[in-house]
Amino acid sequence: MLPGAIKSSLETYYLRATEESGKGSYDRMIKTIVRGLSETDPFKQMGREMSNHLYKLKKELDQATKDWCRGFDRELEKIVRGWTRRSEAAGQLEIDEKEKLGDIVSQYGQIQDELVEEAKRLELEAKT
Repeated sequence: MLPGAIKSSLETYYLRATEESGKGSYDRMIKTIVRGLSETDPFKQMGREMSNHLYKLKKELDQATKDWCRGFDRELEKIVRGWTRRSEAAGQLEIDEKEKLGDIVSQYGQIQDELVEEAKRLELEAKT
């Protein structure tokens, strides 16, 4: 966008702004220039071009994010499956260990019962 094209397209708004006078004229001048900036074709064109560039950038970023997330998603899924397998294996190991512990405790119960019986028998033998 050439500065000359912008200046020539705003020229009428500059002229209108210079005609303002009296109380509040500065505000009216600013409003006139701002209206010129918003209504002038070069600025509309610049706005459209910026909008198009931003839209293209958004599409590129969306696609890049999808590509990155797709790989990340697969990797995360693989990690979760691994954790699940390890957790299940650890859970099964815990169940197995509890069964072994239960067997050991039940053996102590049997041994305790046998010791109590033996103590009673020895006590009876000692009395006789």
